[in-house]
Amino acid sequence: MAAPTKTIPNSIRRTPAPLWLGTIVTLTALVFTSCSGIFGTSASGASNPCAGTYQGNQPSGSGNLGSPANSTATPIGPVPANQVINLNVQLAVNTSALAACEQALYNPQSPVYGHFLTPQQVASEFAPAQKSIDALTQYFTDNGLQVTQTYATNAAMSVSGTAQQIEKAFSIQLNEYPKGNTTYYAPNQTPTLPANLQGIIANITGLNTESSVHCNVSGGKSSCSYLNTNLHFTKPKKTVSTHVADTPSGDCTLASIGIPIVGGATSPSQQLLTWASLRQAYGLNTLGAAGYDGSNTAIGMVEFDTYDPTDVNNYMLCAGSYAPNRIINDVVVTGGVAPNSGSGAGEAELDLELAAGLTSSTTQIIDYYAPNNIQWAASLEDILNKAASDHKVSVLSISYGDYEADMTPTYMMAVNNSLQVLASEGISVFIASGDCGAYGSGQYGEKALSFPASAPWAIAVGGTQLNADPLGNVSSEQAWGNSSPDTTTCQNTWGSGGGVSSVSSFTVPSWQRGTGVENQYSTGLRQVPDVAAAAINISFYYQGLWLAVGGTSAAAPIWAAGIDVVNQDLAAHNKPLFGGVPNIYTLANKHKAAFNDITKGNNQFFNATPGWDYTTGWGSPHFDIIAQTLGG
Repeated sequence: MAAPTKTIPNSIRRTPAPLWLGTIVTLTALVFTSCSGIFGTSASGASNPCAGTYQGNQPSGSGNLGSPANSTATPIGPVPANQVINLNVQLAVNTSALAACEQALYNPQSPVYGHFLTPQQVASEFAPAQKSIDALTQYFTDNGLQVTQTYATNAAMSVSGTAQQIEKAFSIQLNEYPKGNTTYYAPNQTPTLPANLQGIIANITGLNTESSVHCNVSGGKSSCSYLNTNLHFTKPKKTVSTHVADTPSGDCTLASIGIPIVGGATSPSQQLLTWASLRQAYGLNTLGAAGYDGSNTAIGMVEFDTYDPTDVNNYMLCAGSYAPNRIINDVVVTGGVAPNSGSGAGEAELDLELAAGLTSSTTQIIDYYAPNNIQWAASLEDILNKAASDHKVSVLSISYGDYEADMTPTYMMAVNNSLQVLASEGISVFIASGDCGAYGSGQYGEKALSFPASAPWAIAVGGTQLNADPLGNVSSEQAWGNSSPDTTTCQNTWGSGGGVSSVSSFTVPSWQRGTGVENQYSTGLRQVPDVAAAAINISFYYQGLWLAVGGTSAAAPIWAAGIDVVNQDLAAHNKPLFGGVPNIYTLANKHKAAFNDITKGNNQFFNATPGWDYTTGWGSPHFDIIAQTLGG
């Protein structure tokens, strides 16, 4: 059945906004100037809209410095004294007062609606006093540790030191412990700090890394790794590479055909979804015709994998969005190497290519990068705090996750607190909901969610199967779910992640309401996803080949790129940024036409239904209607 035709009001077909002029040498300056303009439109300027209103700067930290090793674990031995360890120290932001402030920031009837905070306003009103932070910093440096990064929000600091220095500072011994085919490290006892400092700290990530290791059991063998990616594709064992150096047009001949996913729904004769079809299907062509394509803005991508610039450049050349130095590498870990120095991994290349292909050649893409290793949990916190502090982007995309049961409740709440700060600044964080359908643990029949998509302040993005021709004319769209799954192993092929959180502190947020939200499976806890986009049969360029790829790793950057364009439109009309997850529900409840409500398909347990559901949330986007509805 053909998809319903969208009627776009004439008001959206406006005269294109003026573009920045300048040579490529000045591109970086132009992008950041434009970003400042976007934030300046939606933020409150010198006046803090929440100053003194919501109990303000009265934080009281739990002093949670991290838990010791499991008492039943047997250590292999001590961590080498000179091993460098990076920690993220989350400071005691008054999250209750911040939440009250955000109720006003996200209430369309409030006089401060959309007057999002600056990093400095977060610091002055909700974070610990500077003298307290200075005292903590002095204690760390007195014990030989290095404060490698401070943040304008005063919501966290990054700290680095050798195992020996850390042991001294926290009165612990760090030991290594076995887990599957790898190891982790943890303290022998609960870490401590002087009593006058503990109230400044909410959580420390990186002292106990047990939850950073995830192990799968398949065929009786345990295989352990770190942070999971949310994509799948098959690279042929024998093929002739078409990898070429940059050319005026790129190597584009197989972009819409690619190589089919083994066991998937594609065949060599079936069209893949390219940048062209996605732009048209989701309304970006309409916005582009009105002059809004993300020009001179910036998109943030959270990456734990490397990429090959030749692959990404080829994709951009084919998409007509190539420009040298579009991607800015921001290596978060001190001393880390640039992510474009290796051969490249599929996850990062998919994310970067989709963000670049759906936006203008002058849309800057900031690759917030840290290696996917035992310290990834602390690195993720570093990245979130850096994005909030830098204030260079209005959208972030995250295509990584791990199962809730693998994470500690304190760490998951720490990440949620960081997402809350980002939302207070109007920064939209889109996170892939996972690819194991309703069974996020990877065990078929065991309902579970992927984190951080399950965090209440995340915008969780599920997956659809979008059927469209090369021009983007949509014939149908349904929930992404494998009709004949291999139930012995997920391999990111089961379908759109979704369900109910198992984290007791992740209660249903006040904004998560509307048709379908309250249902027979509701437990009073956070429900996922919030929205969705195409997640199967996407075309991407990897190691010199056009391949078909699937996963919610595609859906998250589609949403991030689309909302970046929407934000450009809104800023040009002096409207607030799209912002965080509460606005998804406000929009869905008042303007259902902004979404394509998915009512067919399932994710191995939950069915797509009218309204909100556990497979696709409110559905896939009509970015043009979203912009028009919000006043762009």
